[in-house]
Amino acid sequence: MNLPELQQQIKNNNLQDKYIFTGEEVAVQKIYIHKIASMKKMEIVYVDFYKQIIDRLSGTDLFGTKALYVVVNDTDILKQESVWNDISTNGNIIIFKYDSLDKRGKFFHYFEDIVVDFPLLSNDVLTMYIQKEIDLCKDYCDELIDICGSNYNRILLEIDKIKNYDIHGEHNYDDYFVALDMQGAFNKDVADIIFEFIEQVMLRRVDNIGVLQKQLTQIGESNLKVITLLYNNFKTILLIQCCKSNDISKTTGLQGNQIYYGKQKTGHYSNSELVYILRLLQKAEHDIKIGLLEESIALDYVLVNII
Repeated sequence: MNLPELQQQIKNNNLQDKYIFTGEEVAVQKIYIHKIASMKKMEIVYVDFYKQIIDRLSGTDLFGTKALYVVVNDTDILKQESVWNDISTNGNIIIFKYDSLDKRGKFFHYFEDIVVDFPLLSNDVLTMYIQKEIDLCKDYCDELIDICGSNYNRILLEIDKIKNYDIHGEHNYDDYFVALDMQGAFNKDVADIIFEFIEQVMLRRVDNIGVLQKQLTQIGESNLKVITLLYNNFKTILLIQCCKSNDISKTTGLQGNQIYYGKQKTGHYSNSELVYILRLLQKAEHDIKIGLLEESIALDYVLVNII
């Protein structure tokens, strides 16, 4: 299924009970999730695994309320072929959401008709969305798209900066764009900022962490993504620090670059601290996905407990 087909189903109010969303454009996925929930007057419930909602789906709600369940990156069900045919929604809607999905795999081919891909939007489409928000000339729209790496979520955040610059209500958005760009208000090196932030946390350099975290907030980087990256990096360090073998790669499964860069960050946390941090990050990620922890404060929460 492609995106226009999903749009047509929404327009005709002829929605299916199951979808699989995948792709880079997370902000657009979120828009569609909320649109579907609004149409069906359903609460949105995020979970980590399909098995968490099986009992709810098979039960009877005394008030007849239904939910839109968003199952986020459940890798278990990818291998459970025996349950694929038995996924019943009982009047609810399930959206399986994956950052990426192997199109060669059996899961993809089995559910291909309900897989909706959300690739990065084209420049023409993004320009249209930008100009719906603010009257920005085509050239500056192109620059803004380039600055944000064609990421619609980041574009929306930068548009907010431009709108907030309009303190007198004059709507001179081209001028505001130039002024903000000259001031360096638009963050252009997202990957570098994330890499530097992760490194400073690994090296326990408290003085630098706050500045970089503020930059991550300004560019609208997902706290969930940063927490996942922190988990992966802390796990690498723990594996290296605990490994007694001379052949780290064979023992841990880590690759050359992971070992090389990981070794440069060892020694700043004890093994017991690393175990605690991994549990903390894992719990934070889980609580964000099921709605127990607000993503907007999640990074502050884990950093206070780590540093």
